[in-house]
Amino acid sequence: MATASAATGVHAALFARGNHAAQALIDLVGALRKNSGARGPLLDRLVQEARRTGCDNDADIVANAIGYLLQGYAATASLIGLTLLALARRPSLRAEVEADRALLHEVIQEVLRCDPTTNSTLRFMARNGVIARQCSKAT
Repeated sequence: MATASAATGVHAALFARGNHAAQALIDLVGALRKNSGARGPLLDRLVQEARRTGCDNDADIVANAIGYLLQGYAATASLIGLTLLALARRPSLRAEVEADRALLHEVIQEVLRCDPTTNSTLRFMARNGVIARQCSKAT
């Protein structure tokens, strides 16, 4: 019984830290969204496209920006891992790349062609809506 209680306390502490970190990220991206001089071309474009399509909700724009950031991170980490795995599985290819680093670009292109960097991407909706003429519910 004491073990379950201790584990619950650890989980609660982790969730609290996660919530704090998530709110800090929301605050950071929200501040960038409001400061057009600091946000950069990608966030500028996201804000423009959101406005063009009728989305004026700052929370939705910030949530989508964070989603793109996280998806990009996950895809990049996956690509790095898959490339390292491909080189580890083919020692002769690894030796060729070590001898000529310019070949790495071709290896990465081949990994992208053969191995999807993300097999699944989680998507969440903030409110009910229609996607491809299908009603979708908020999660």
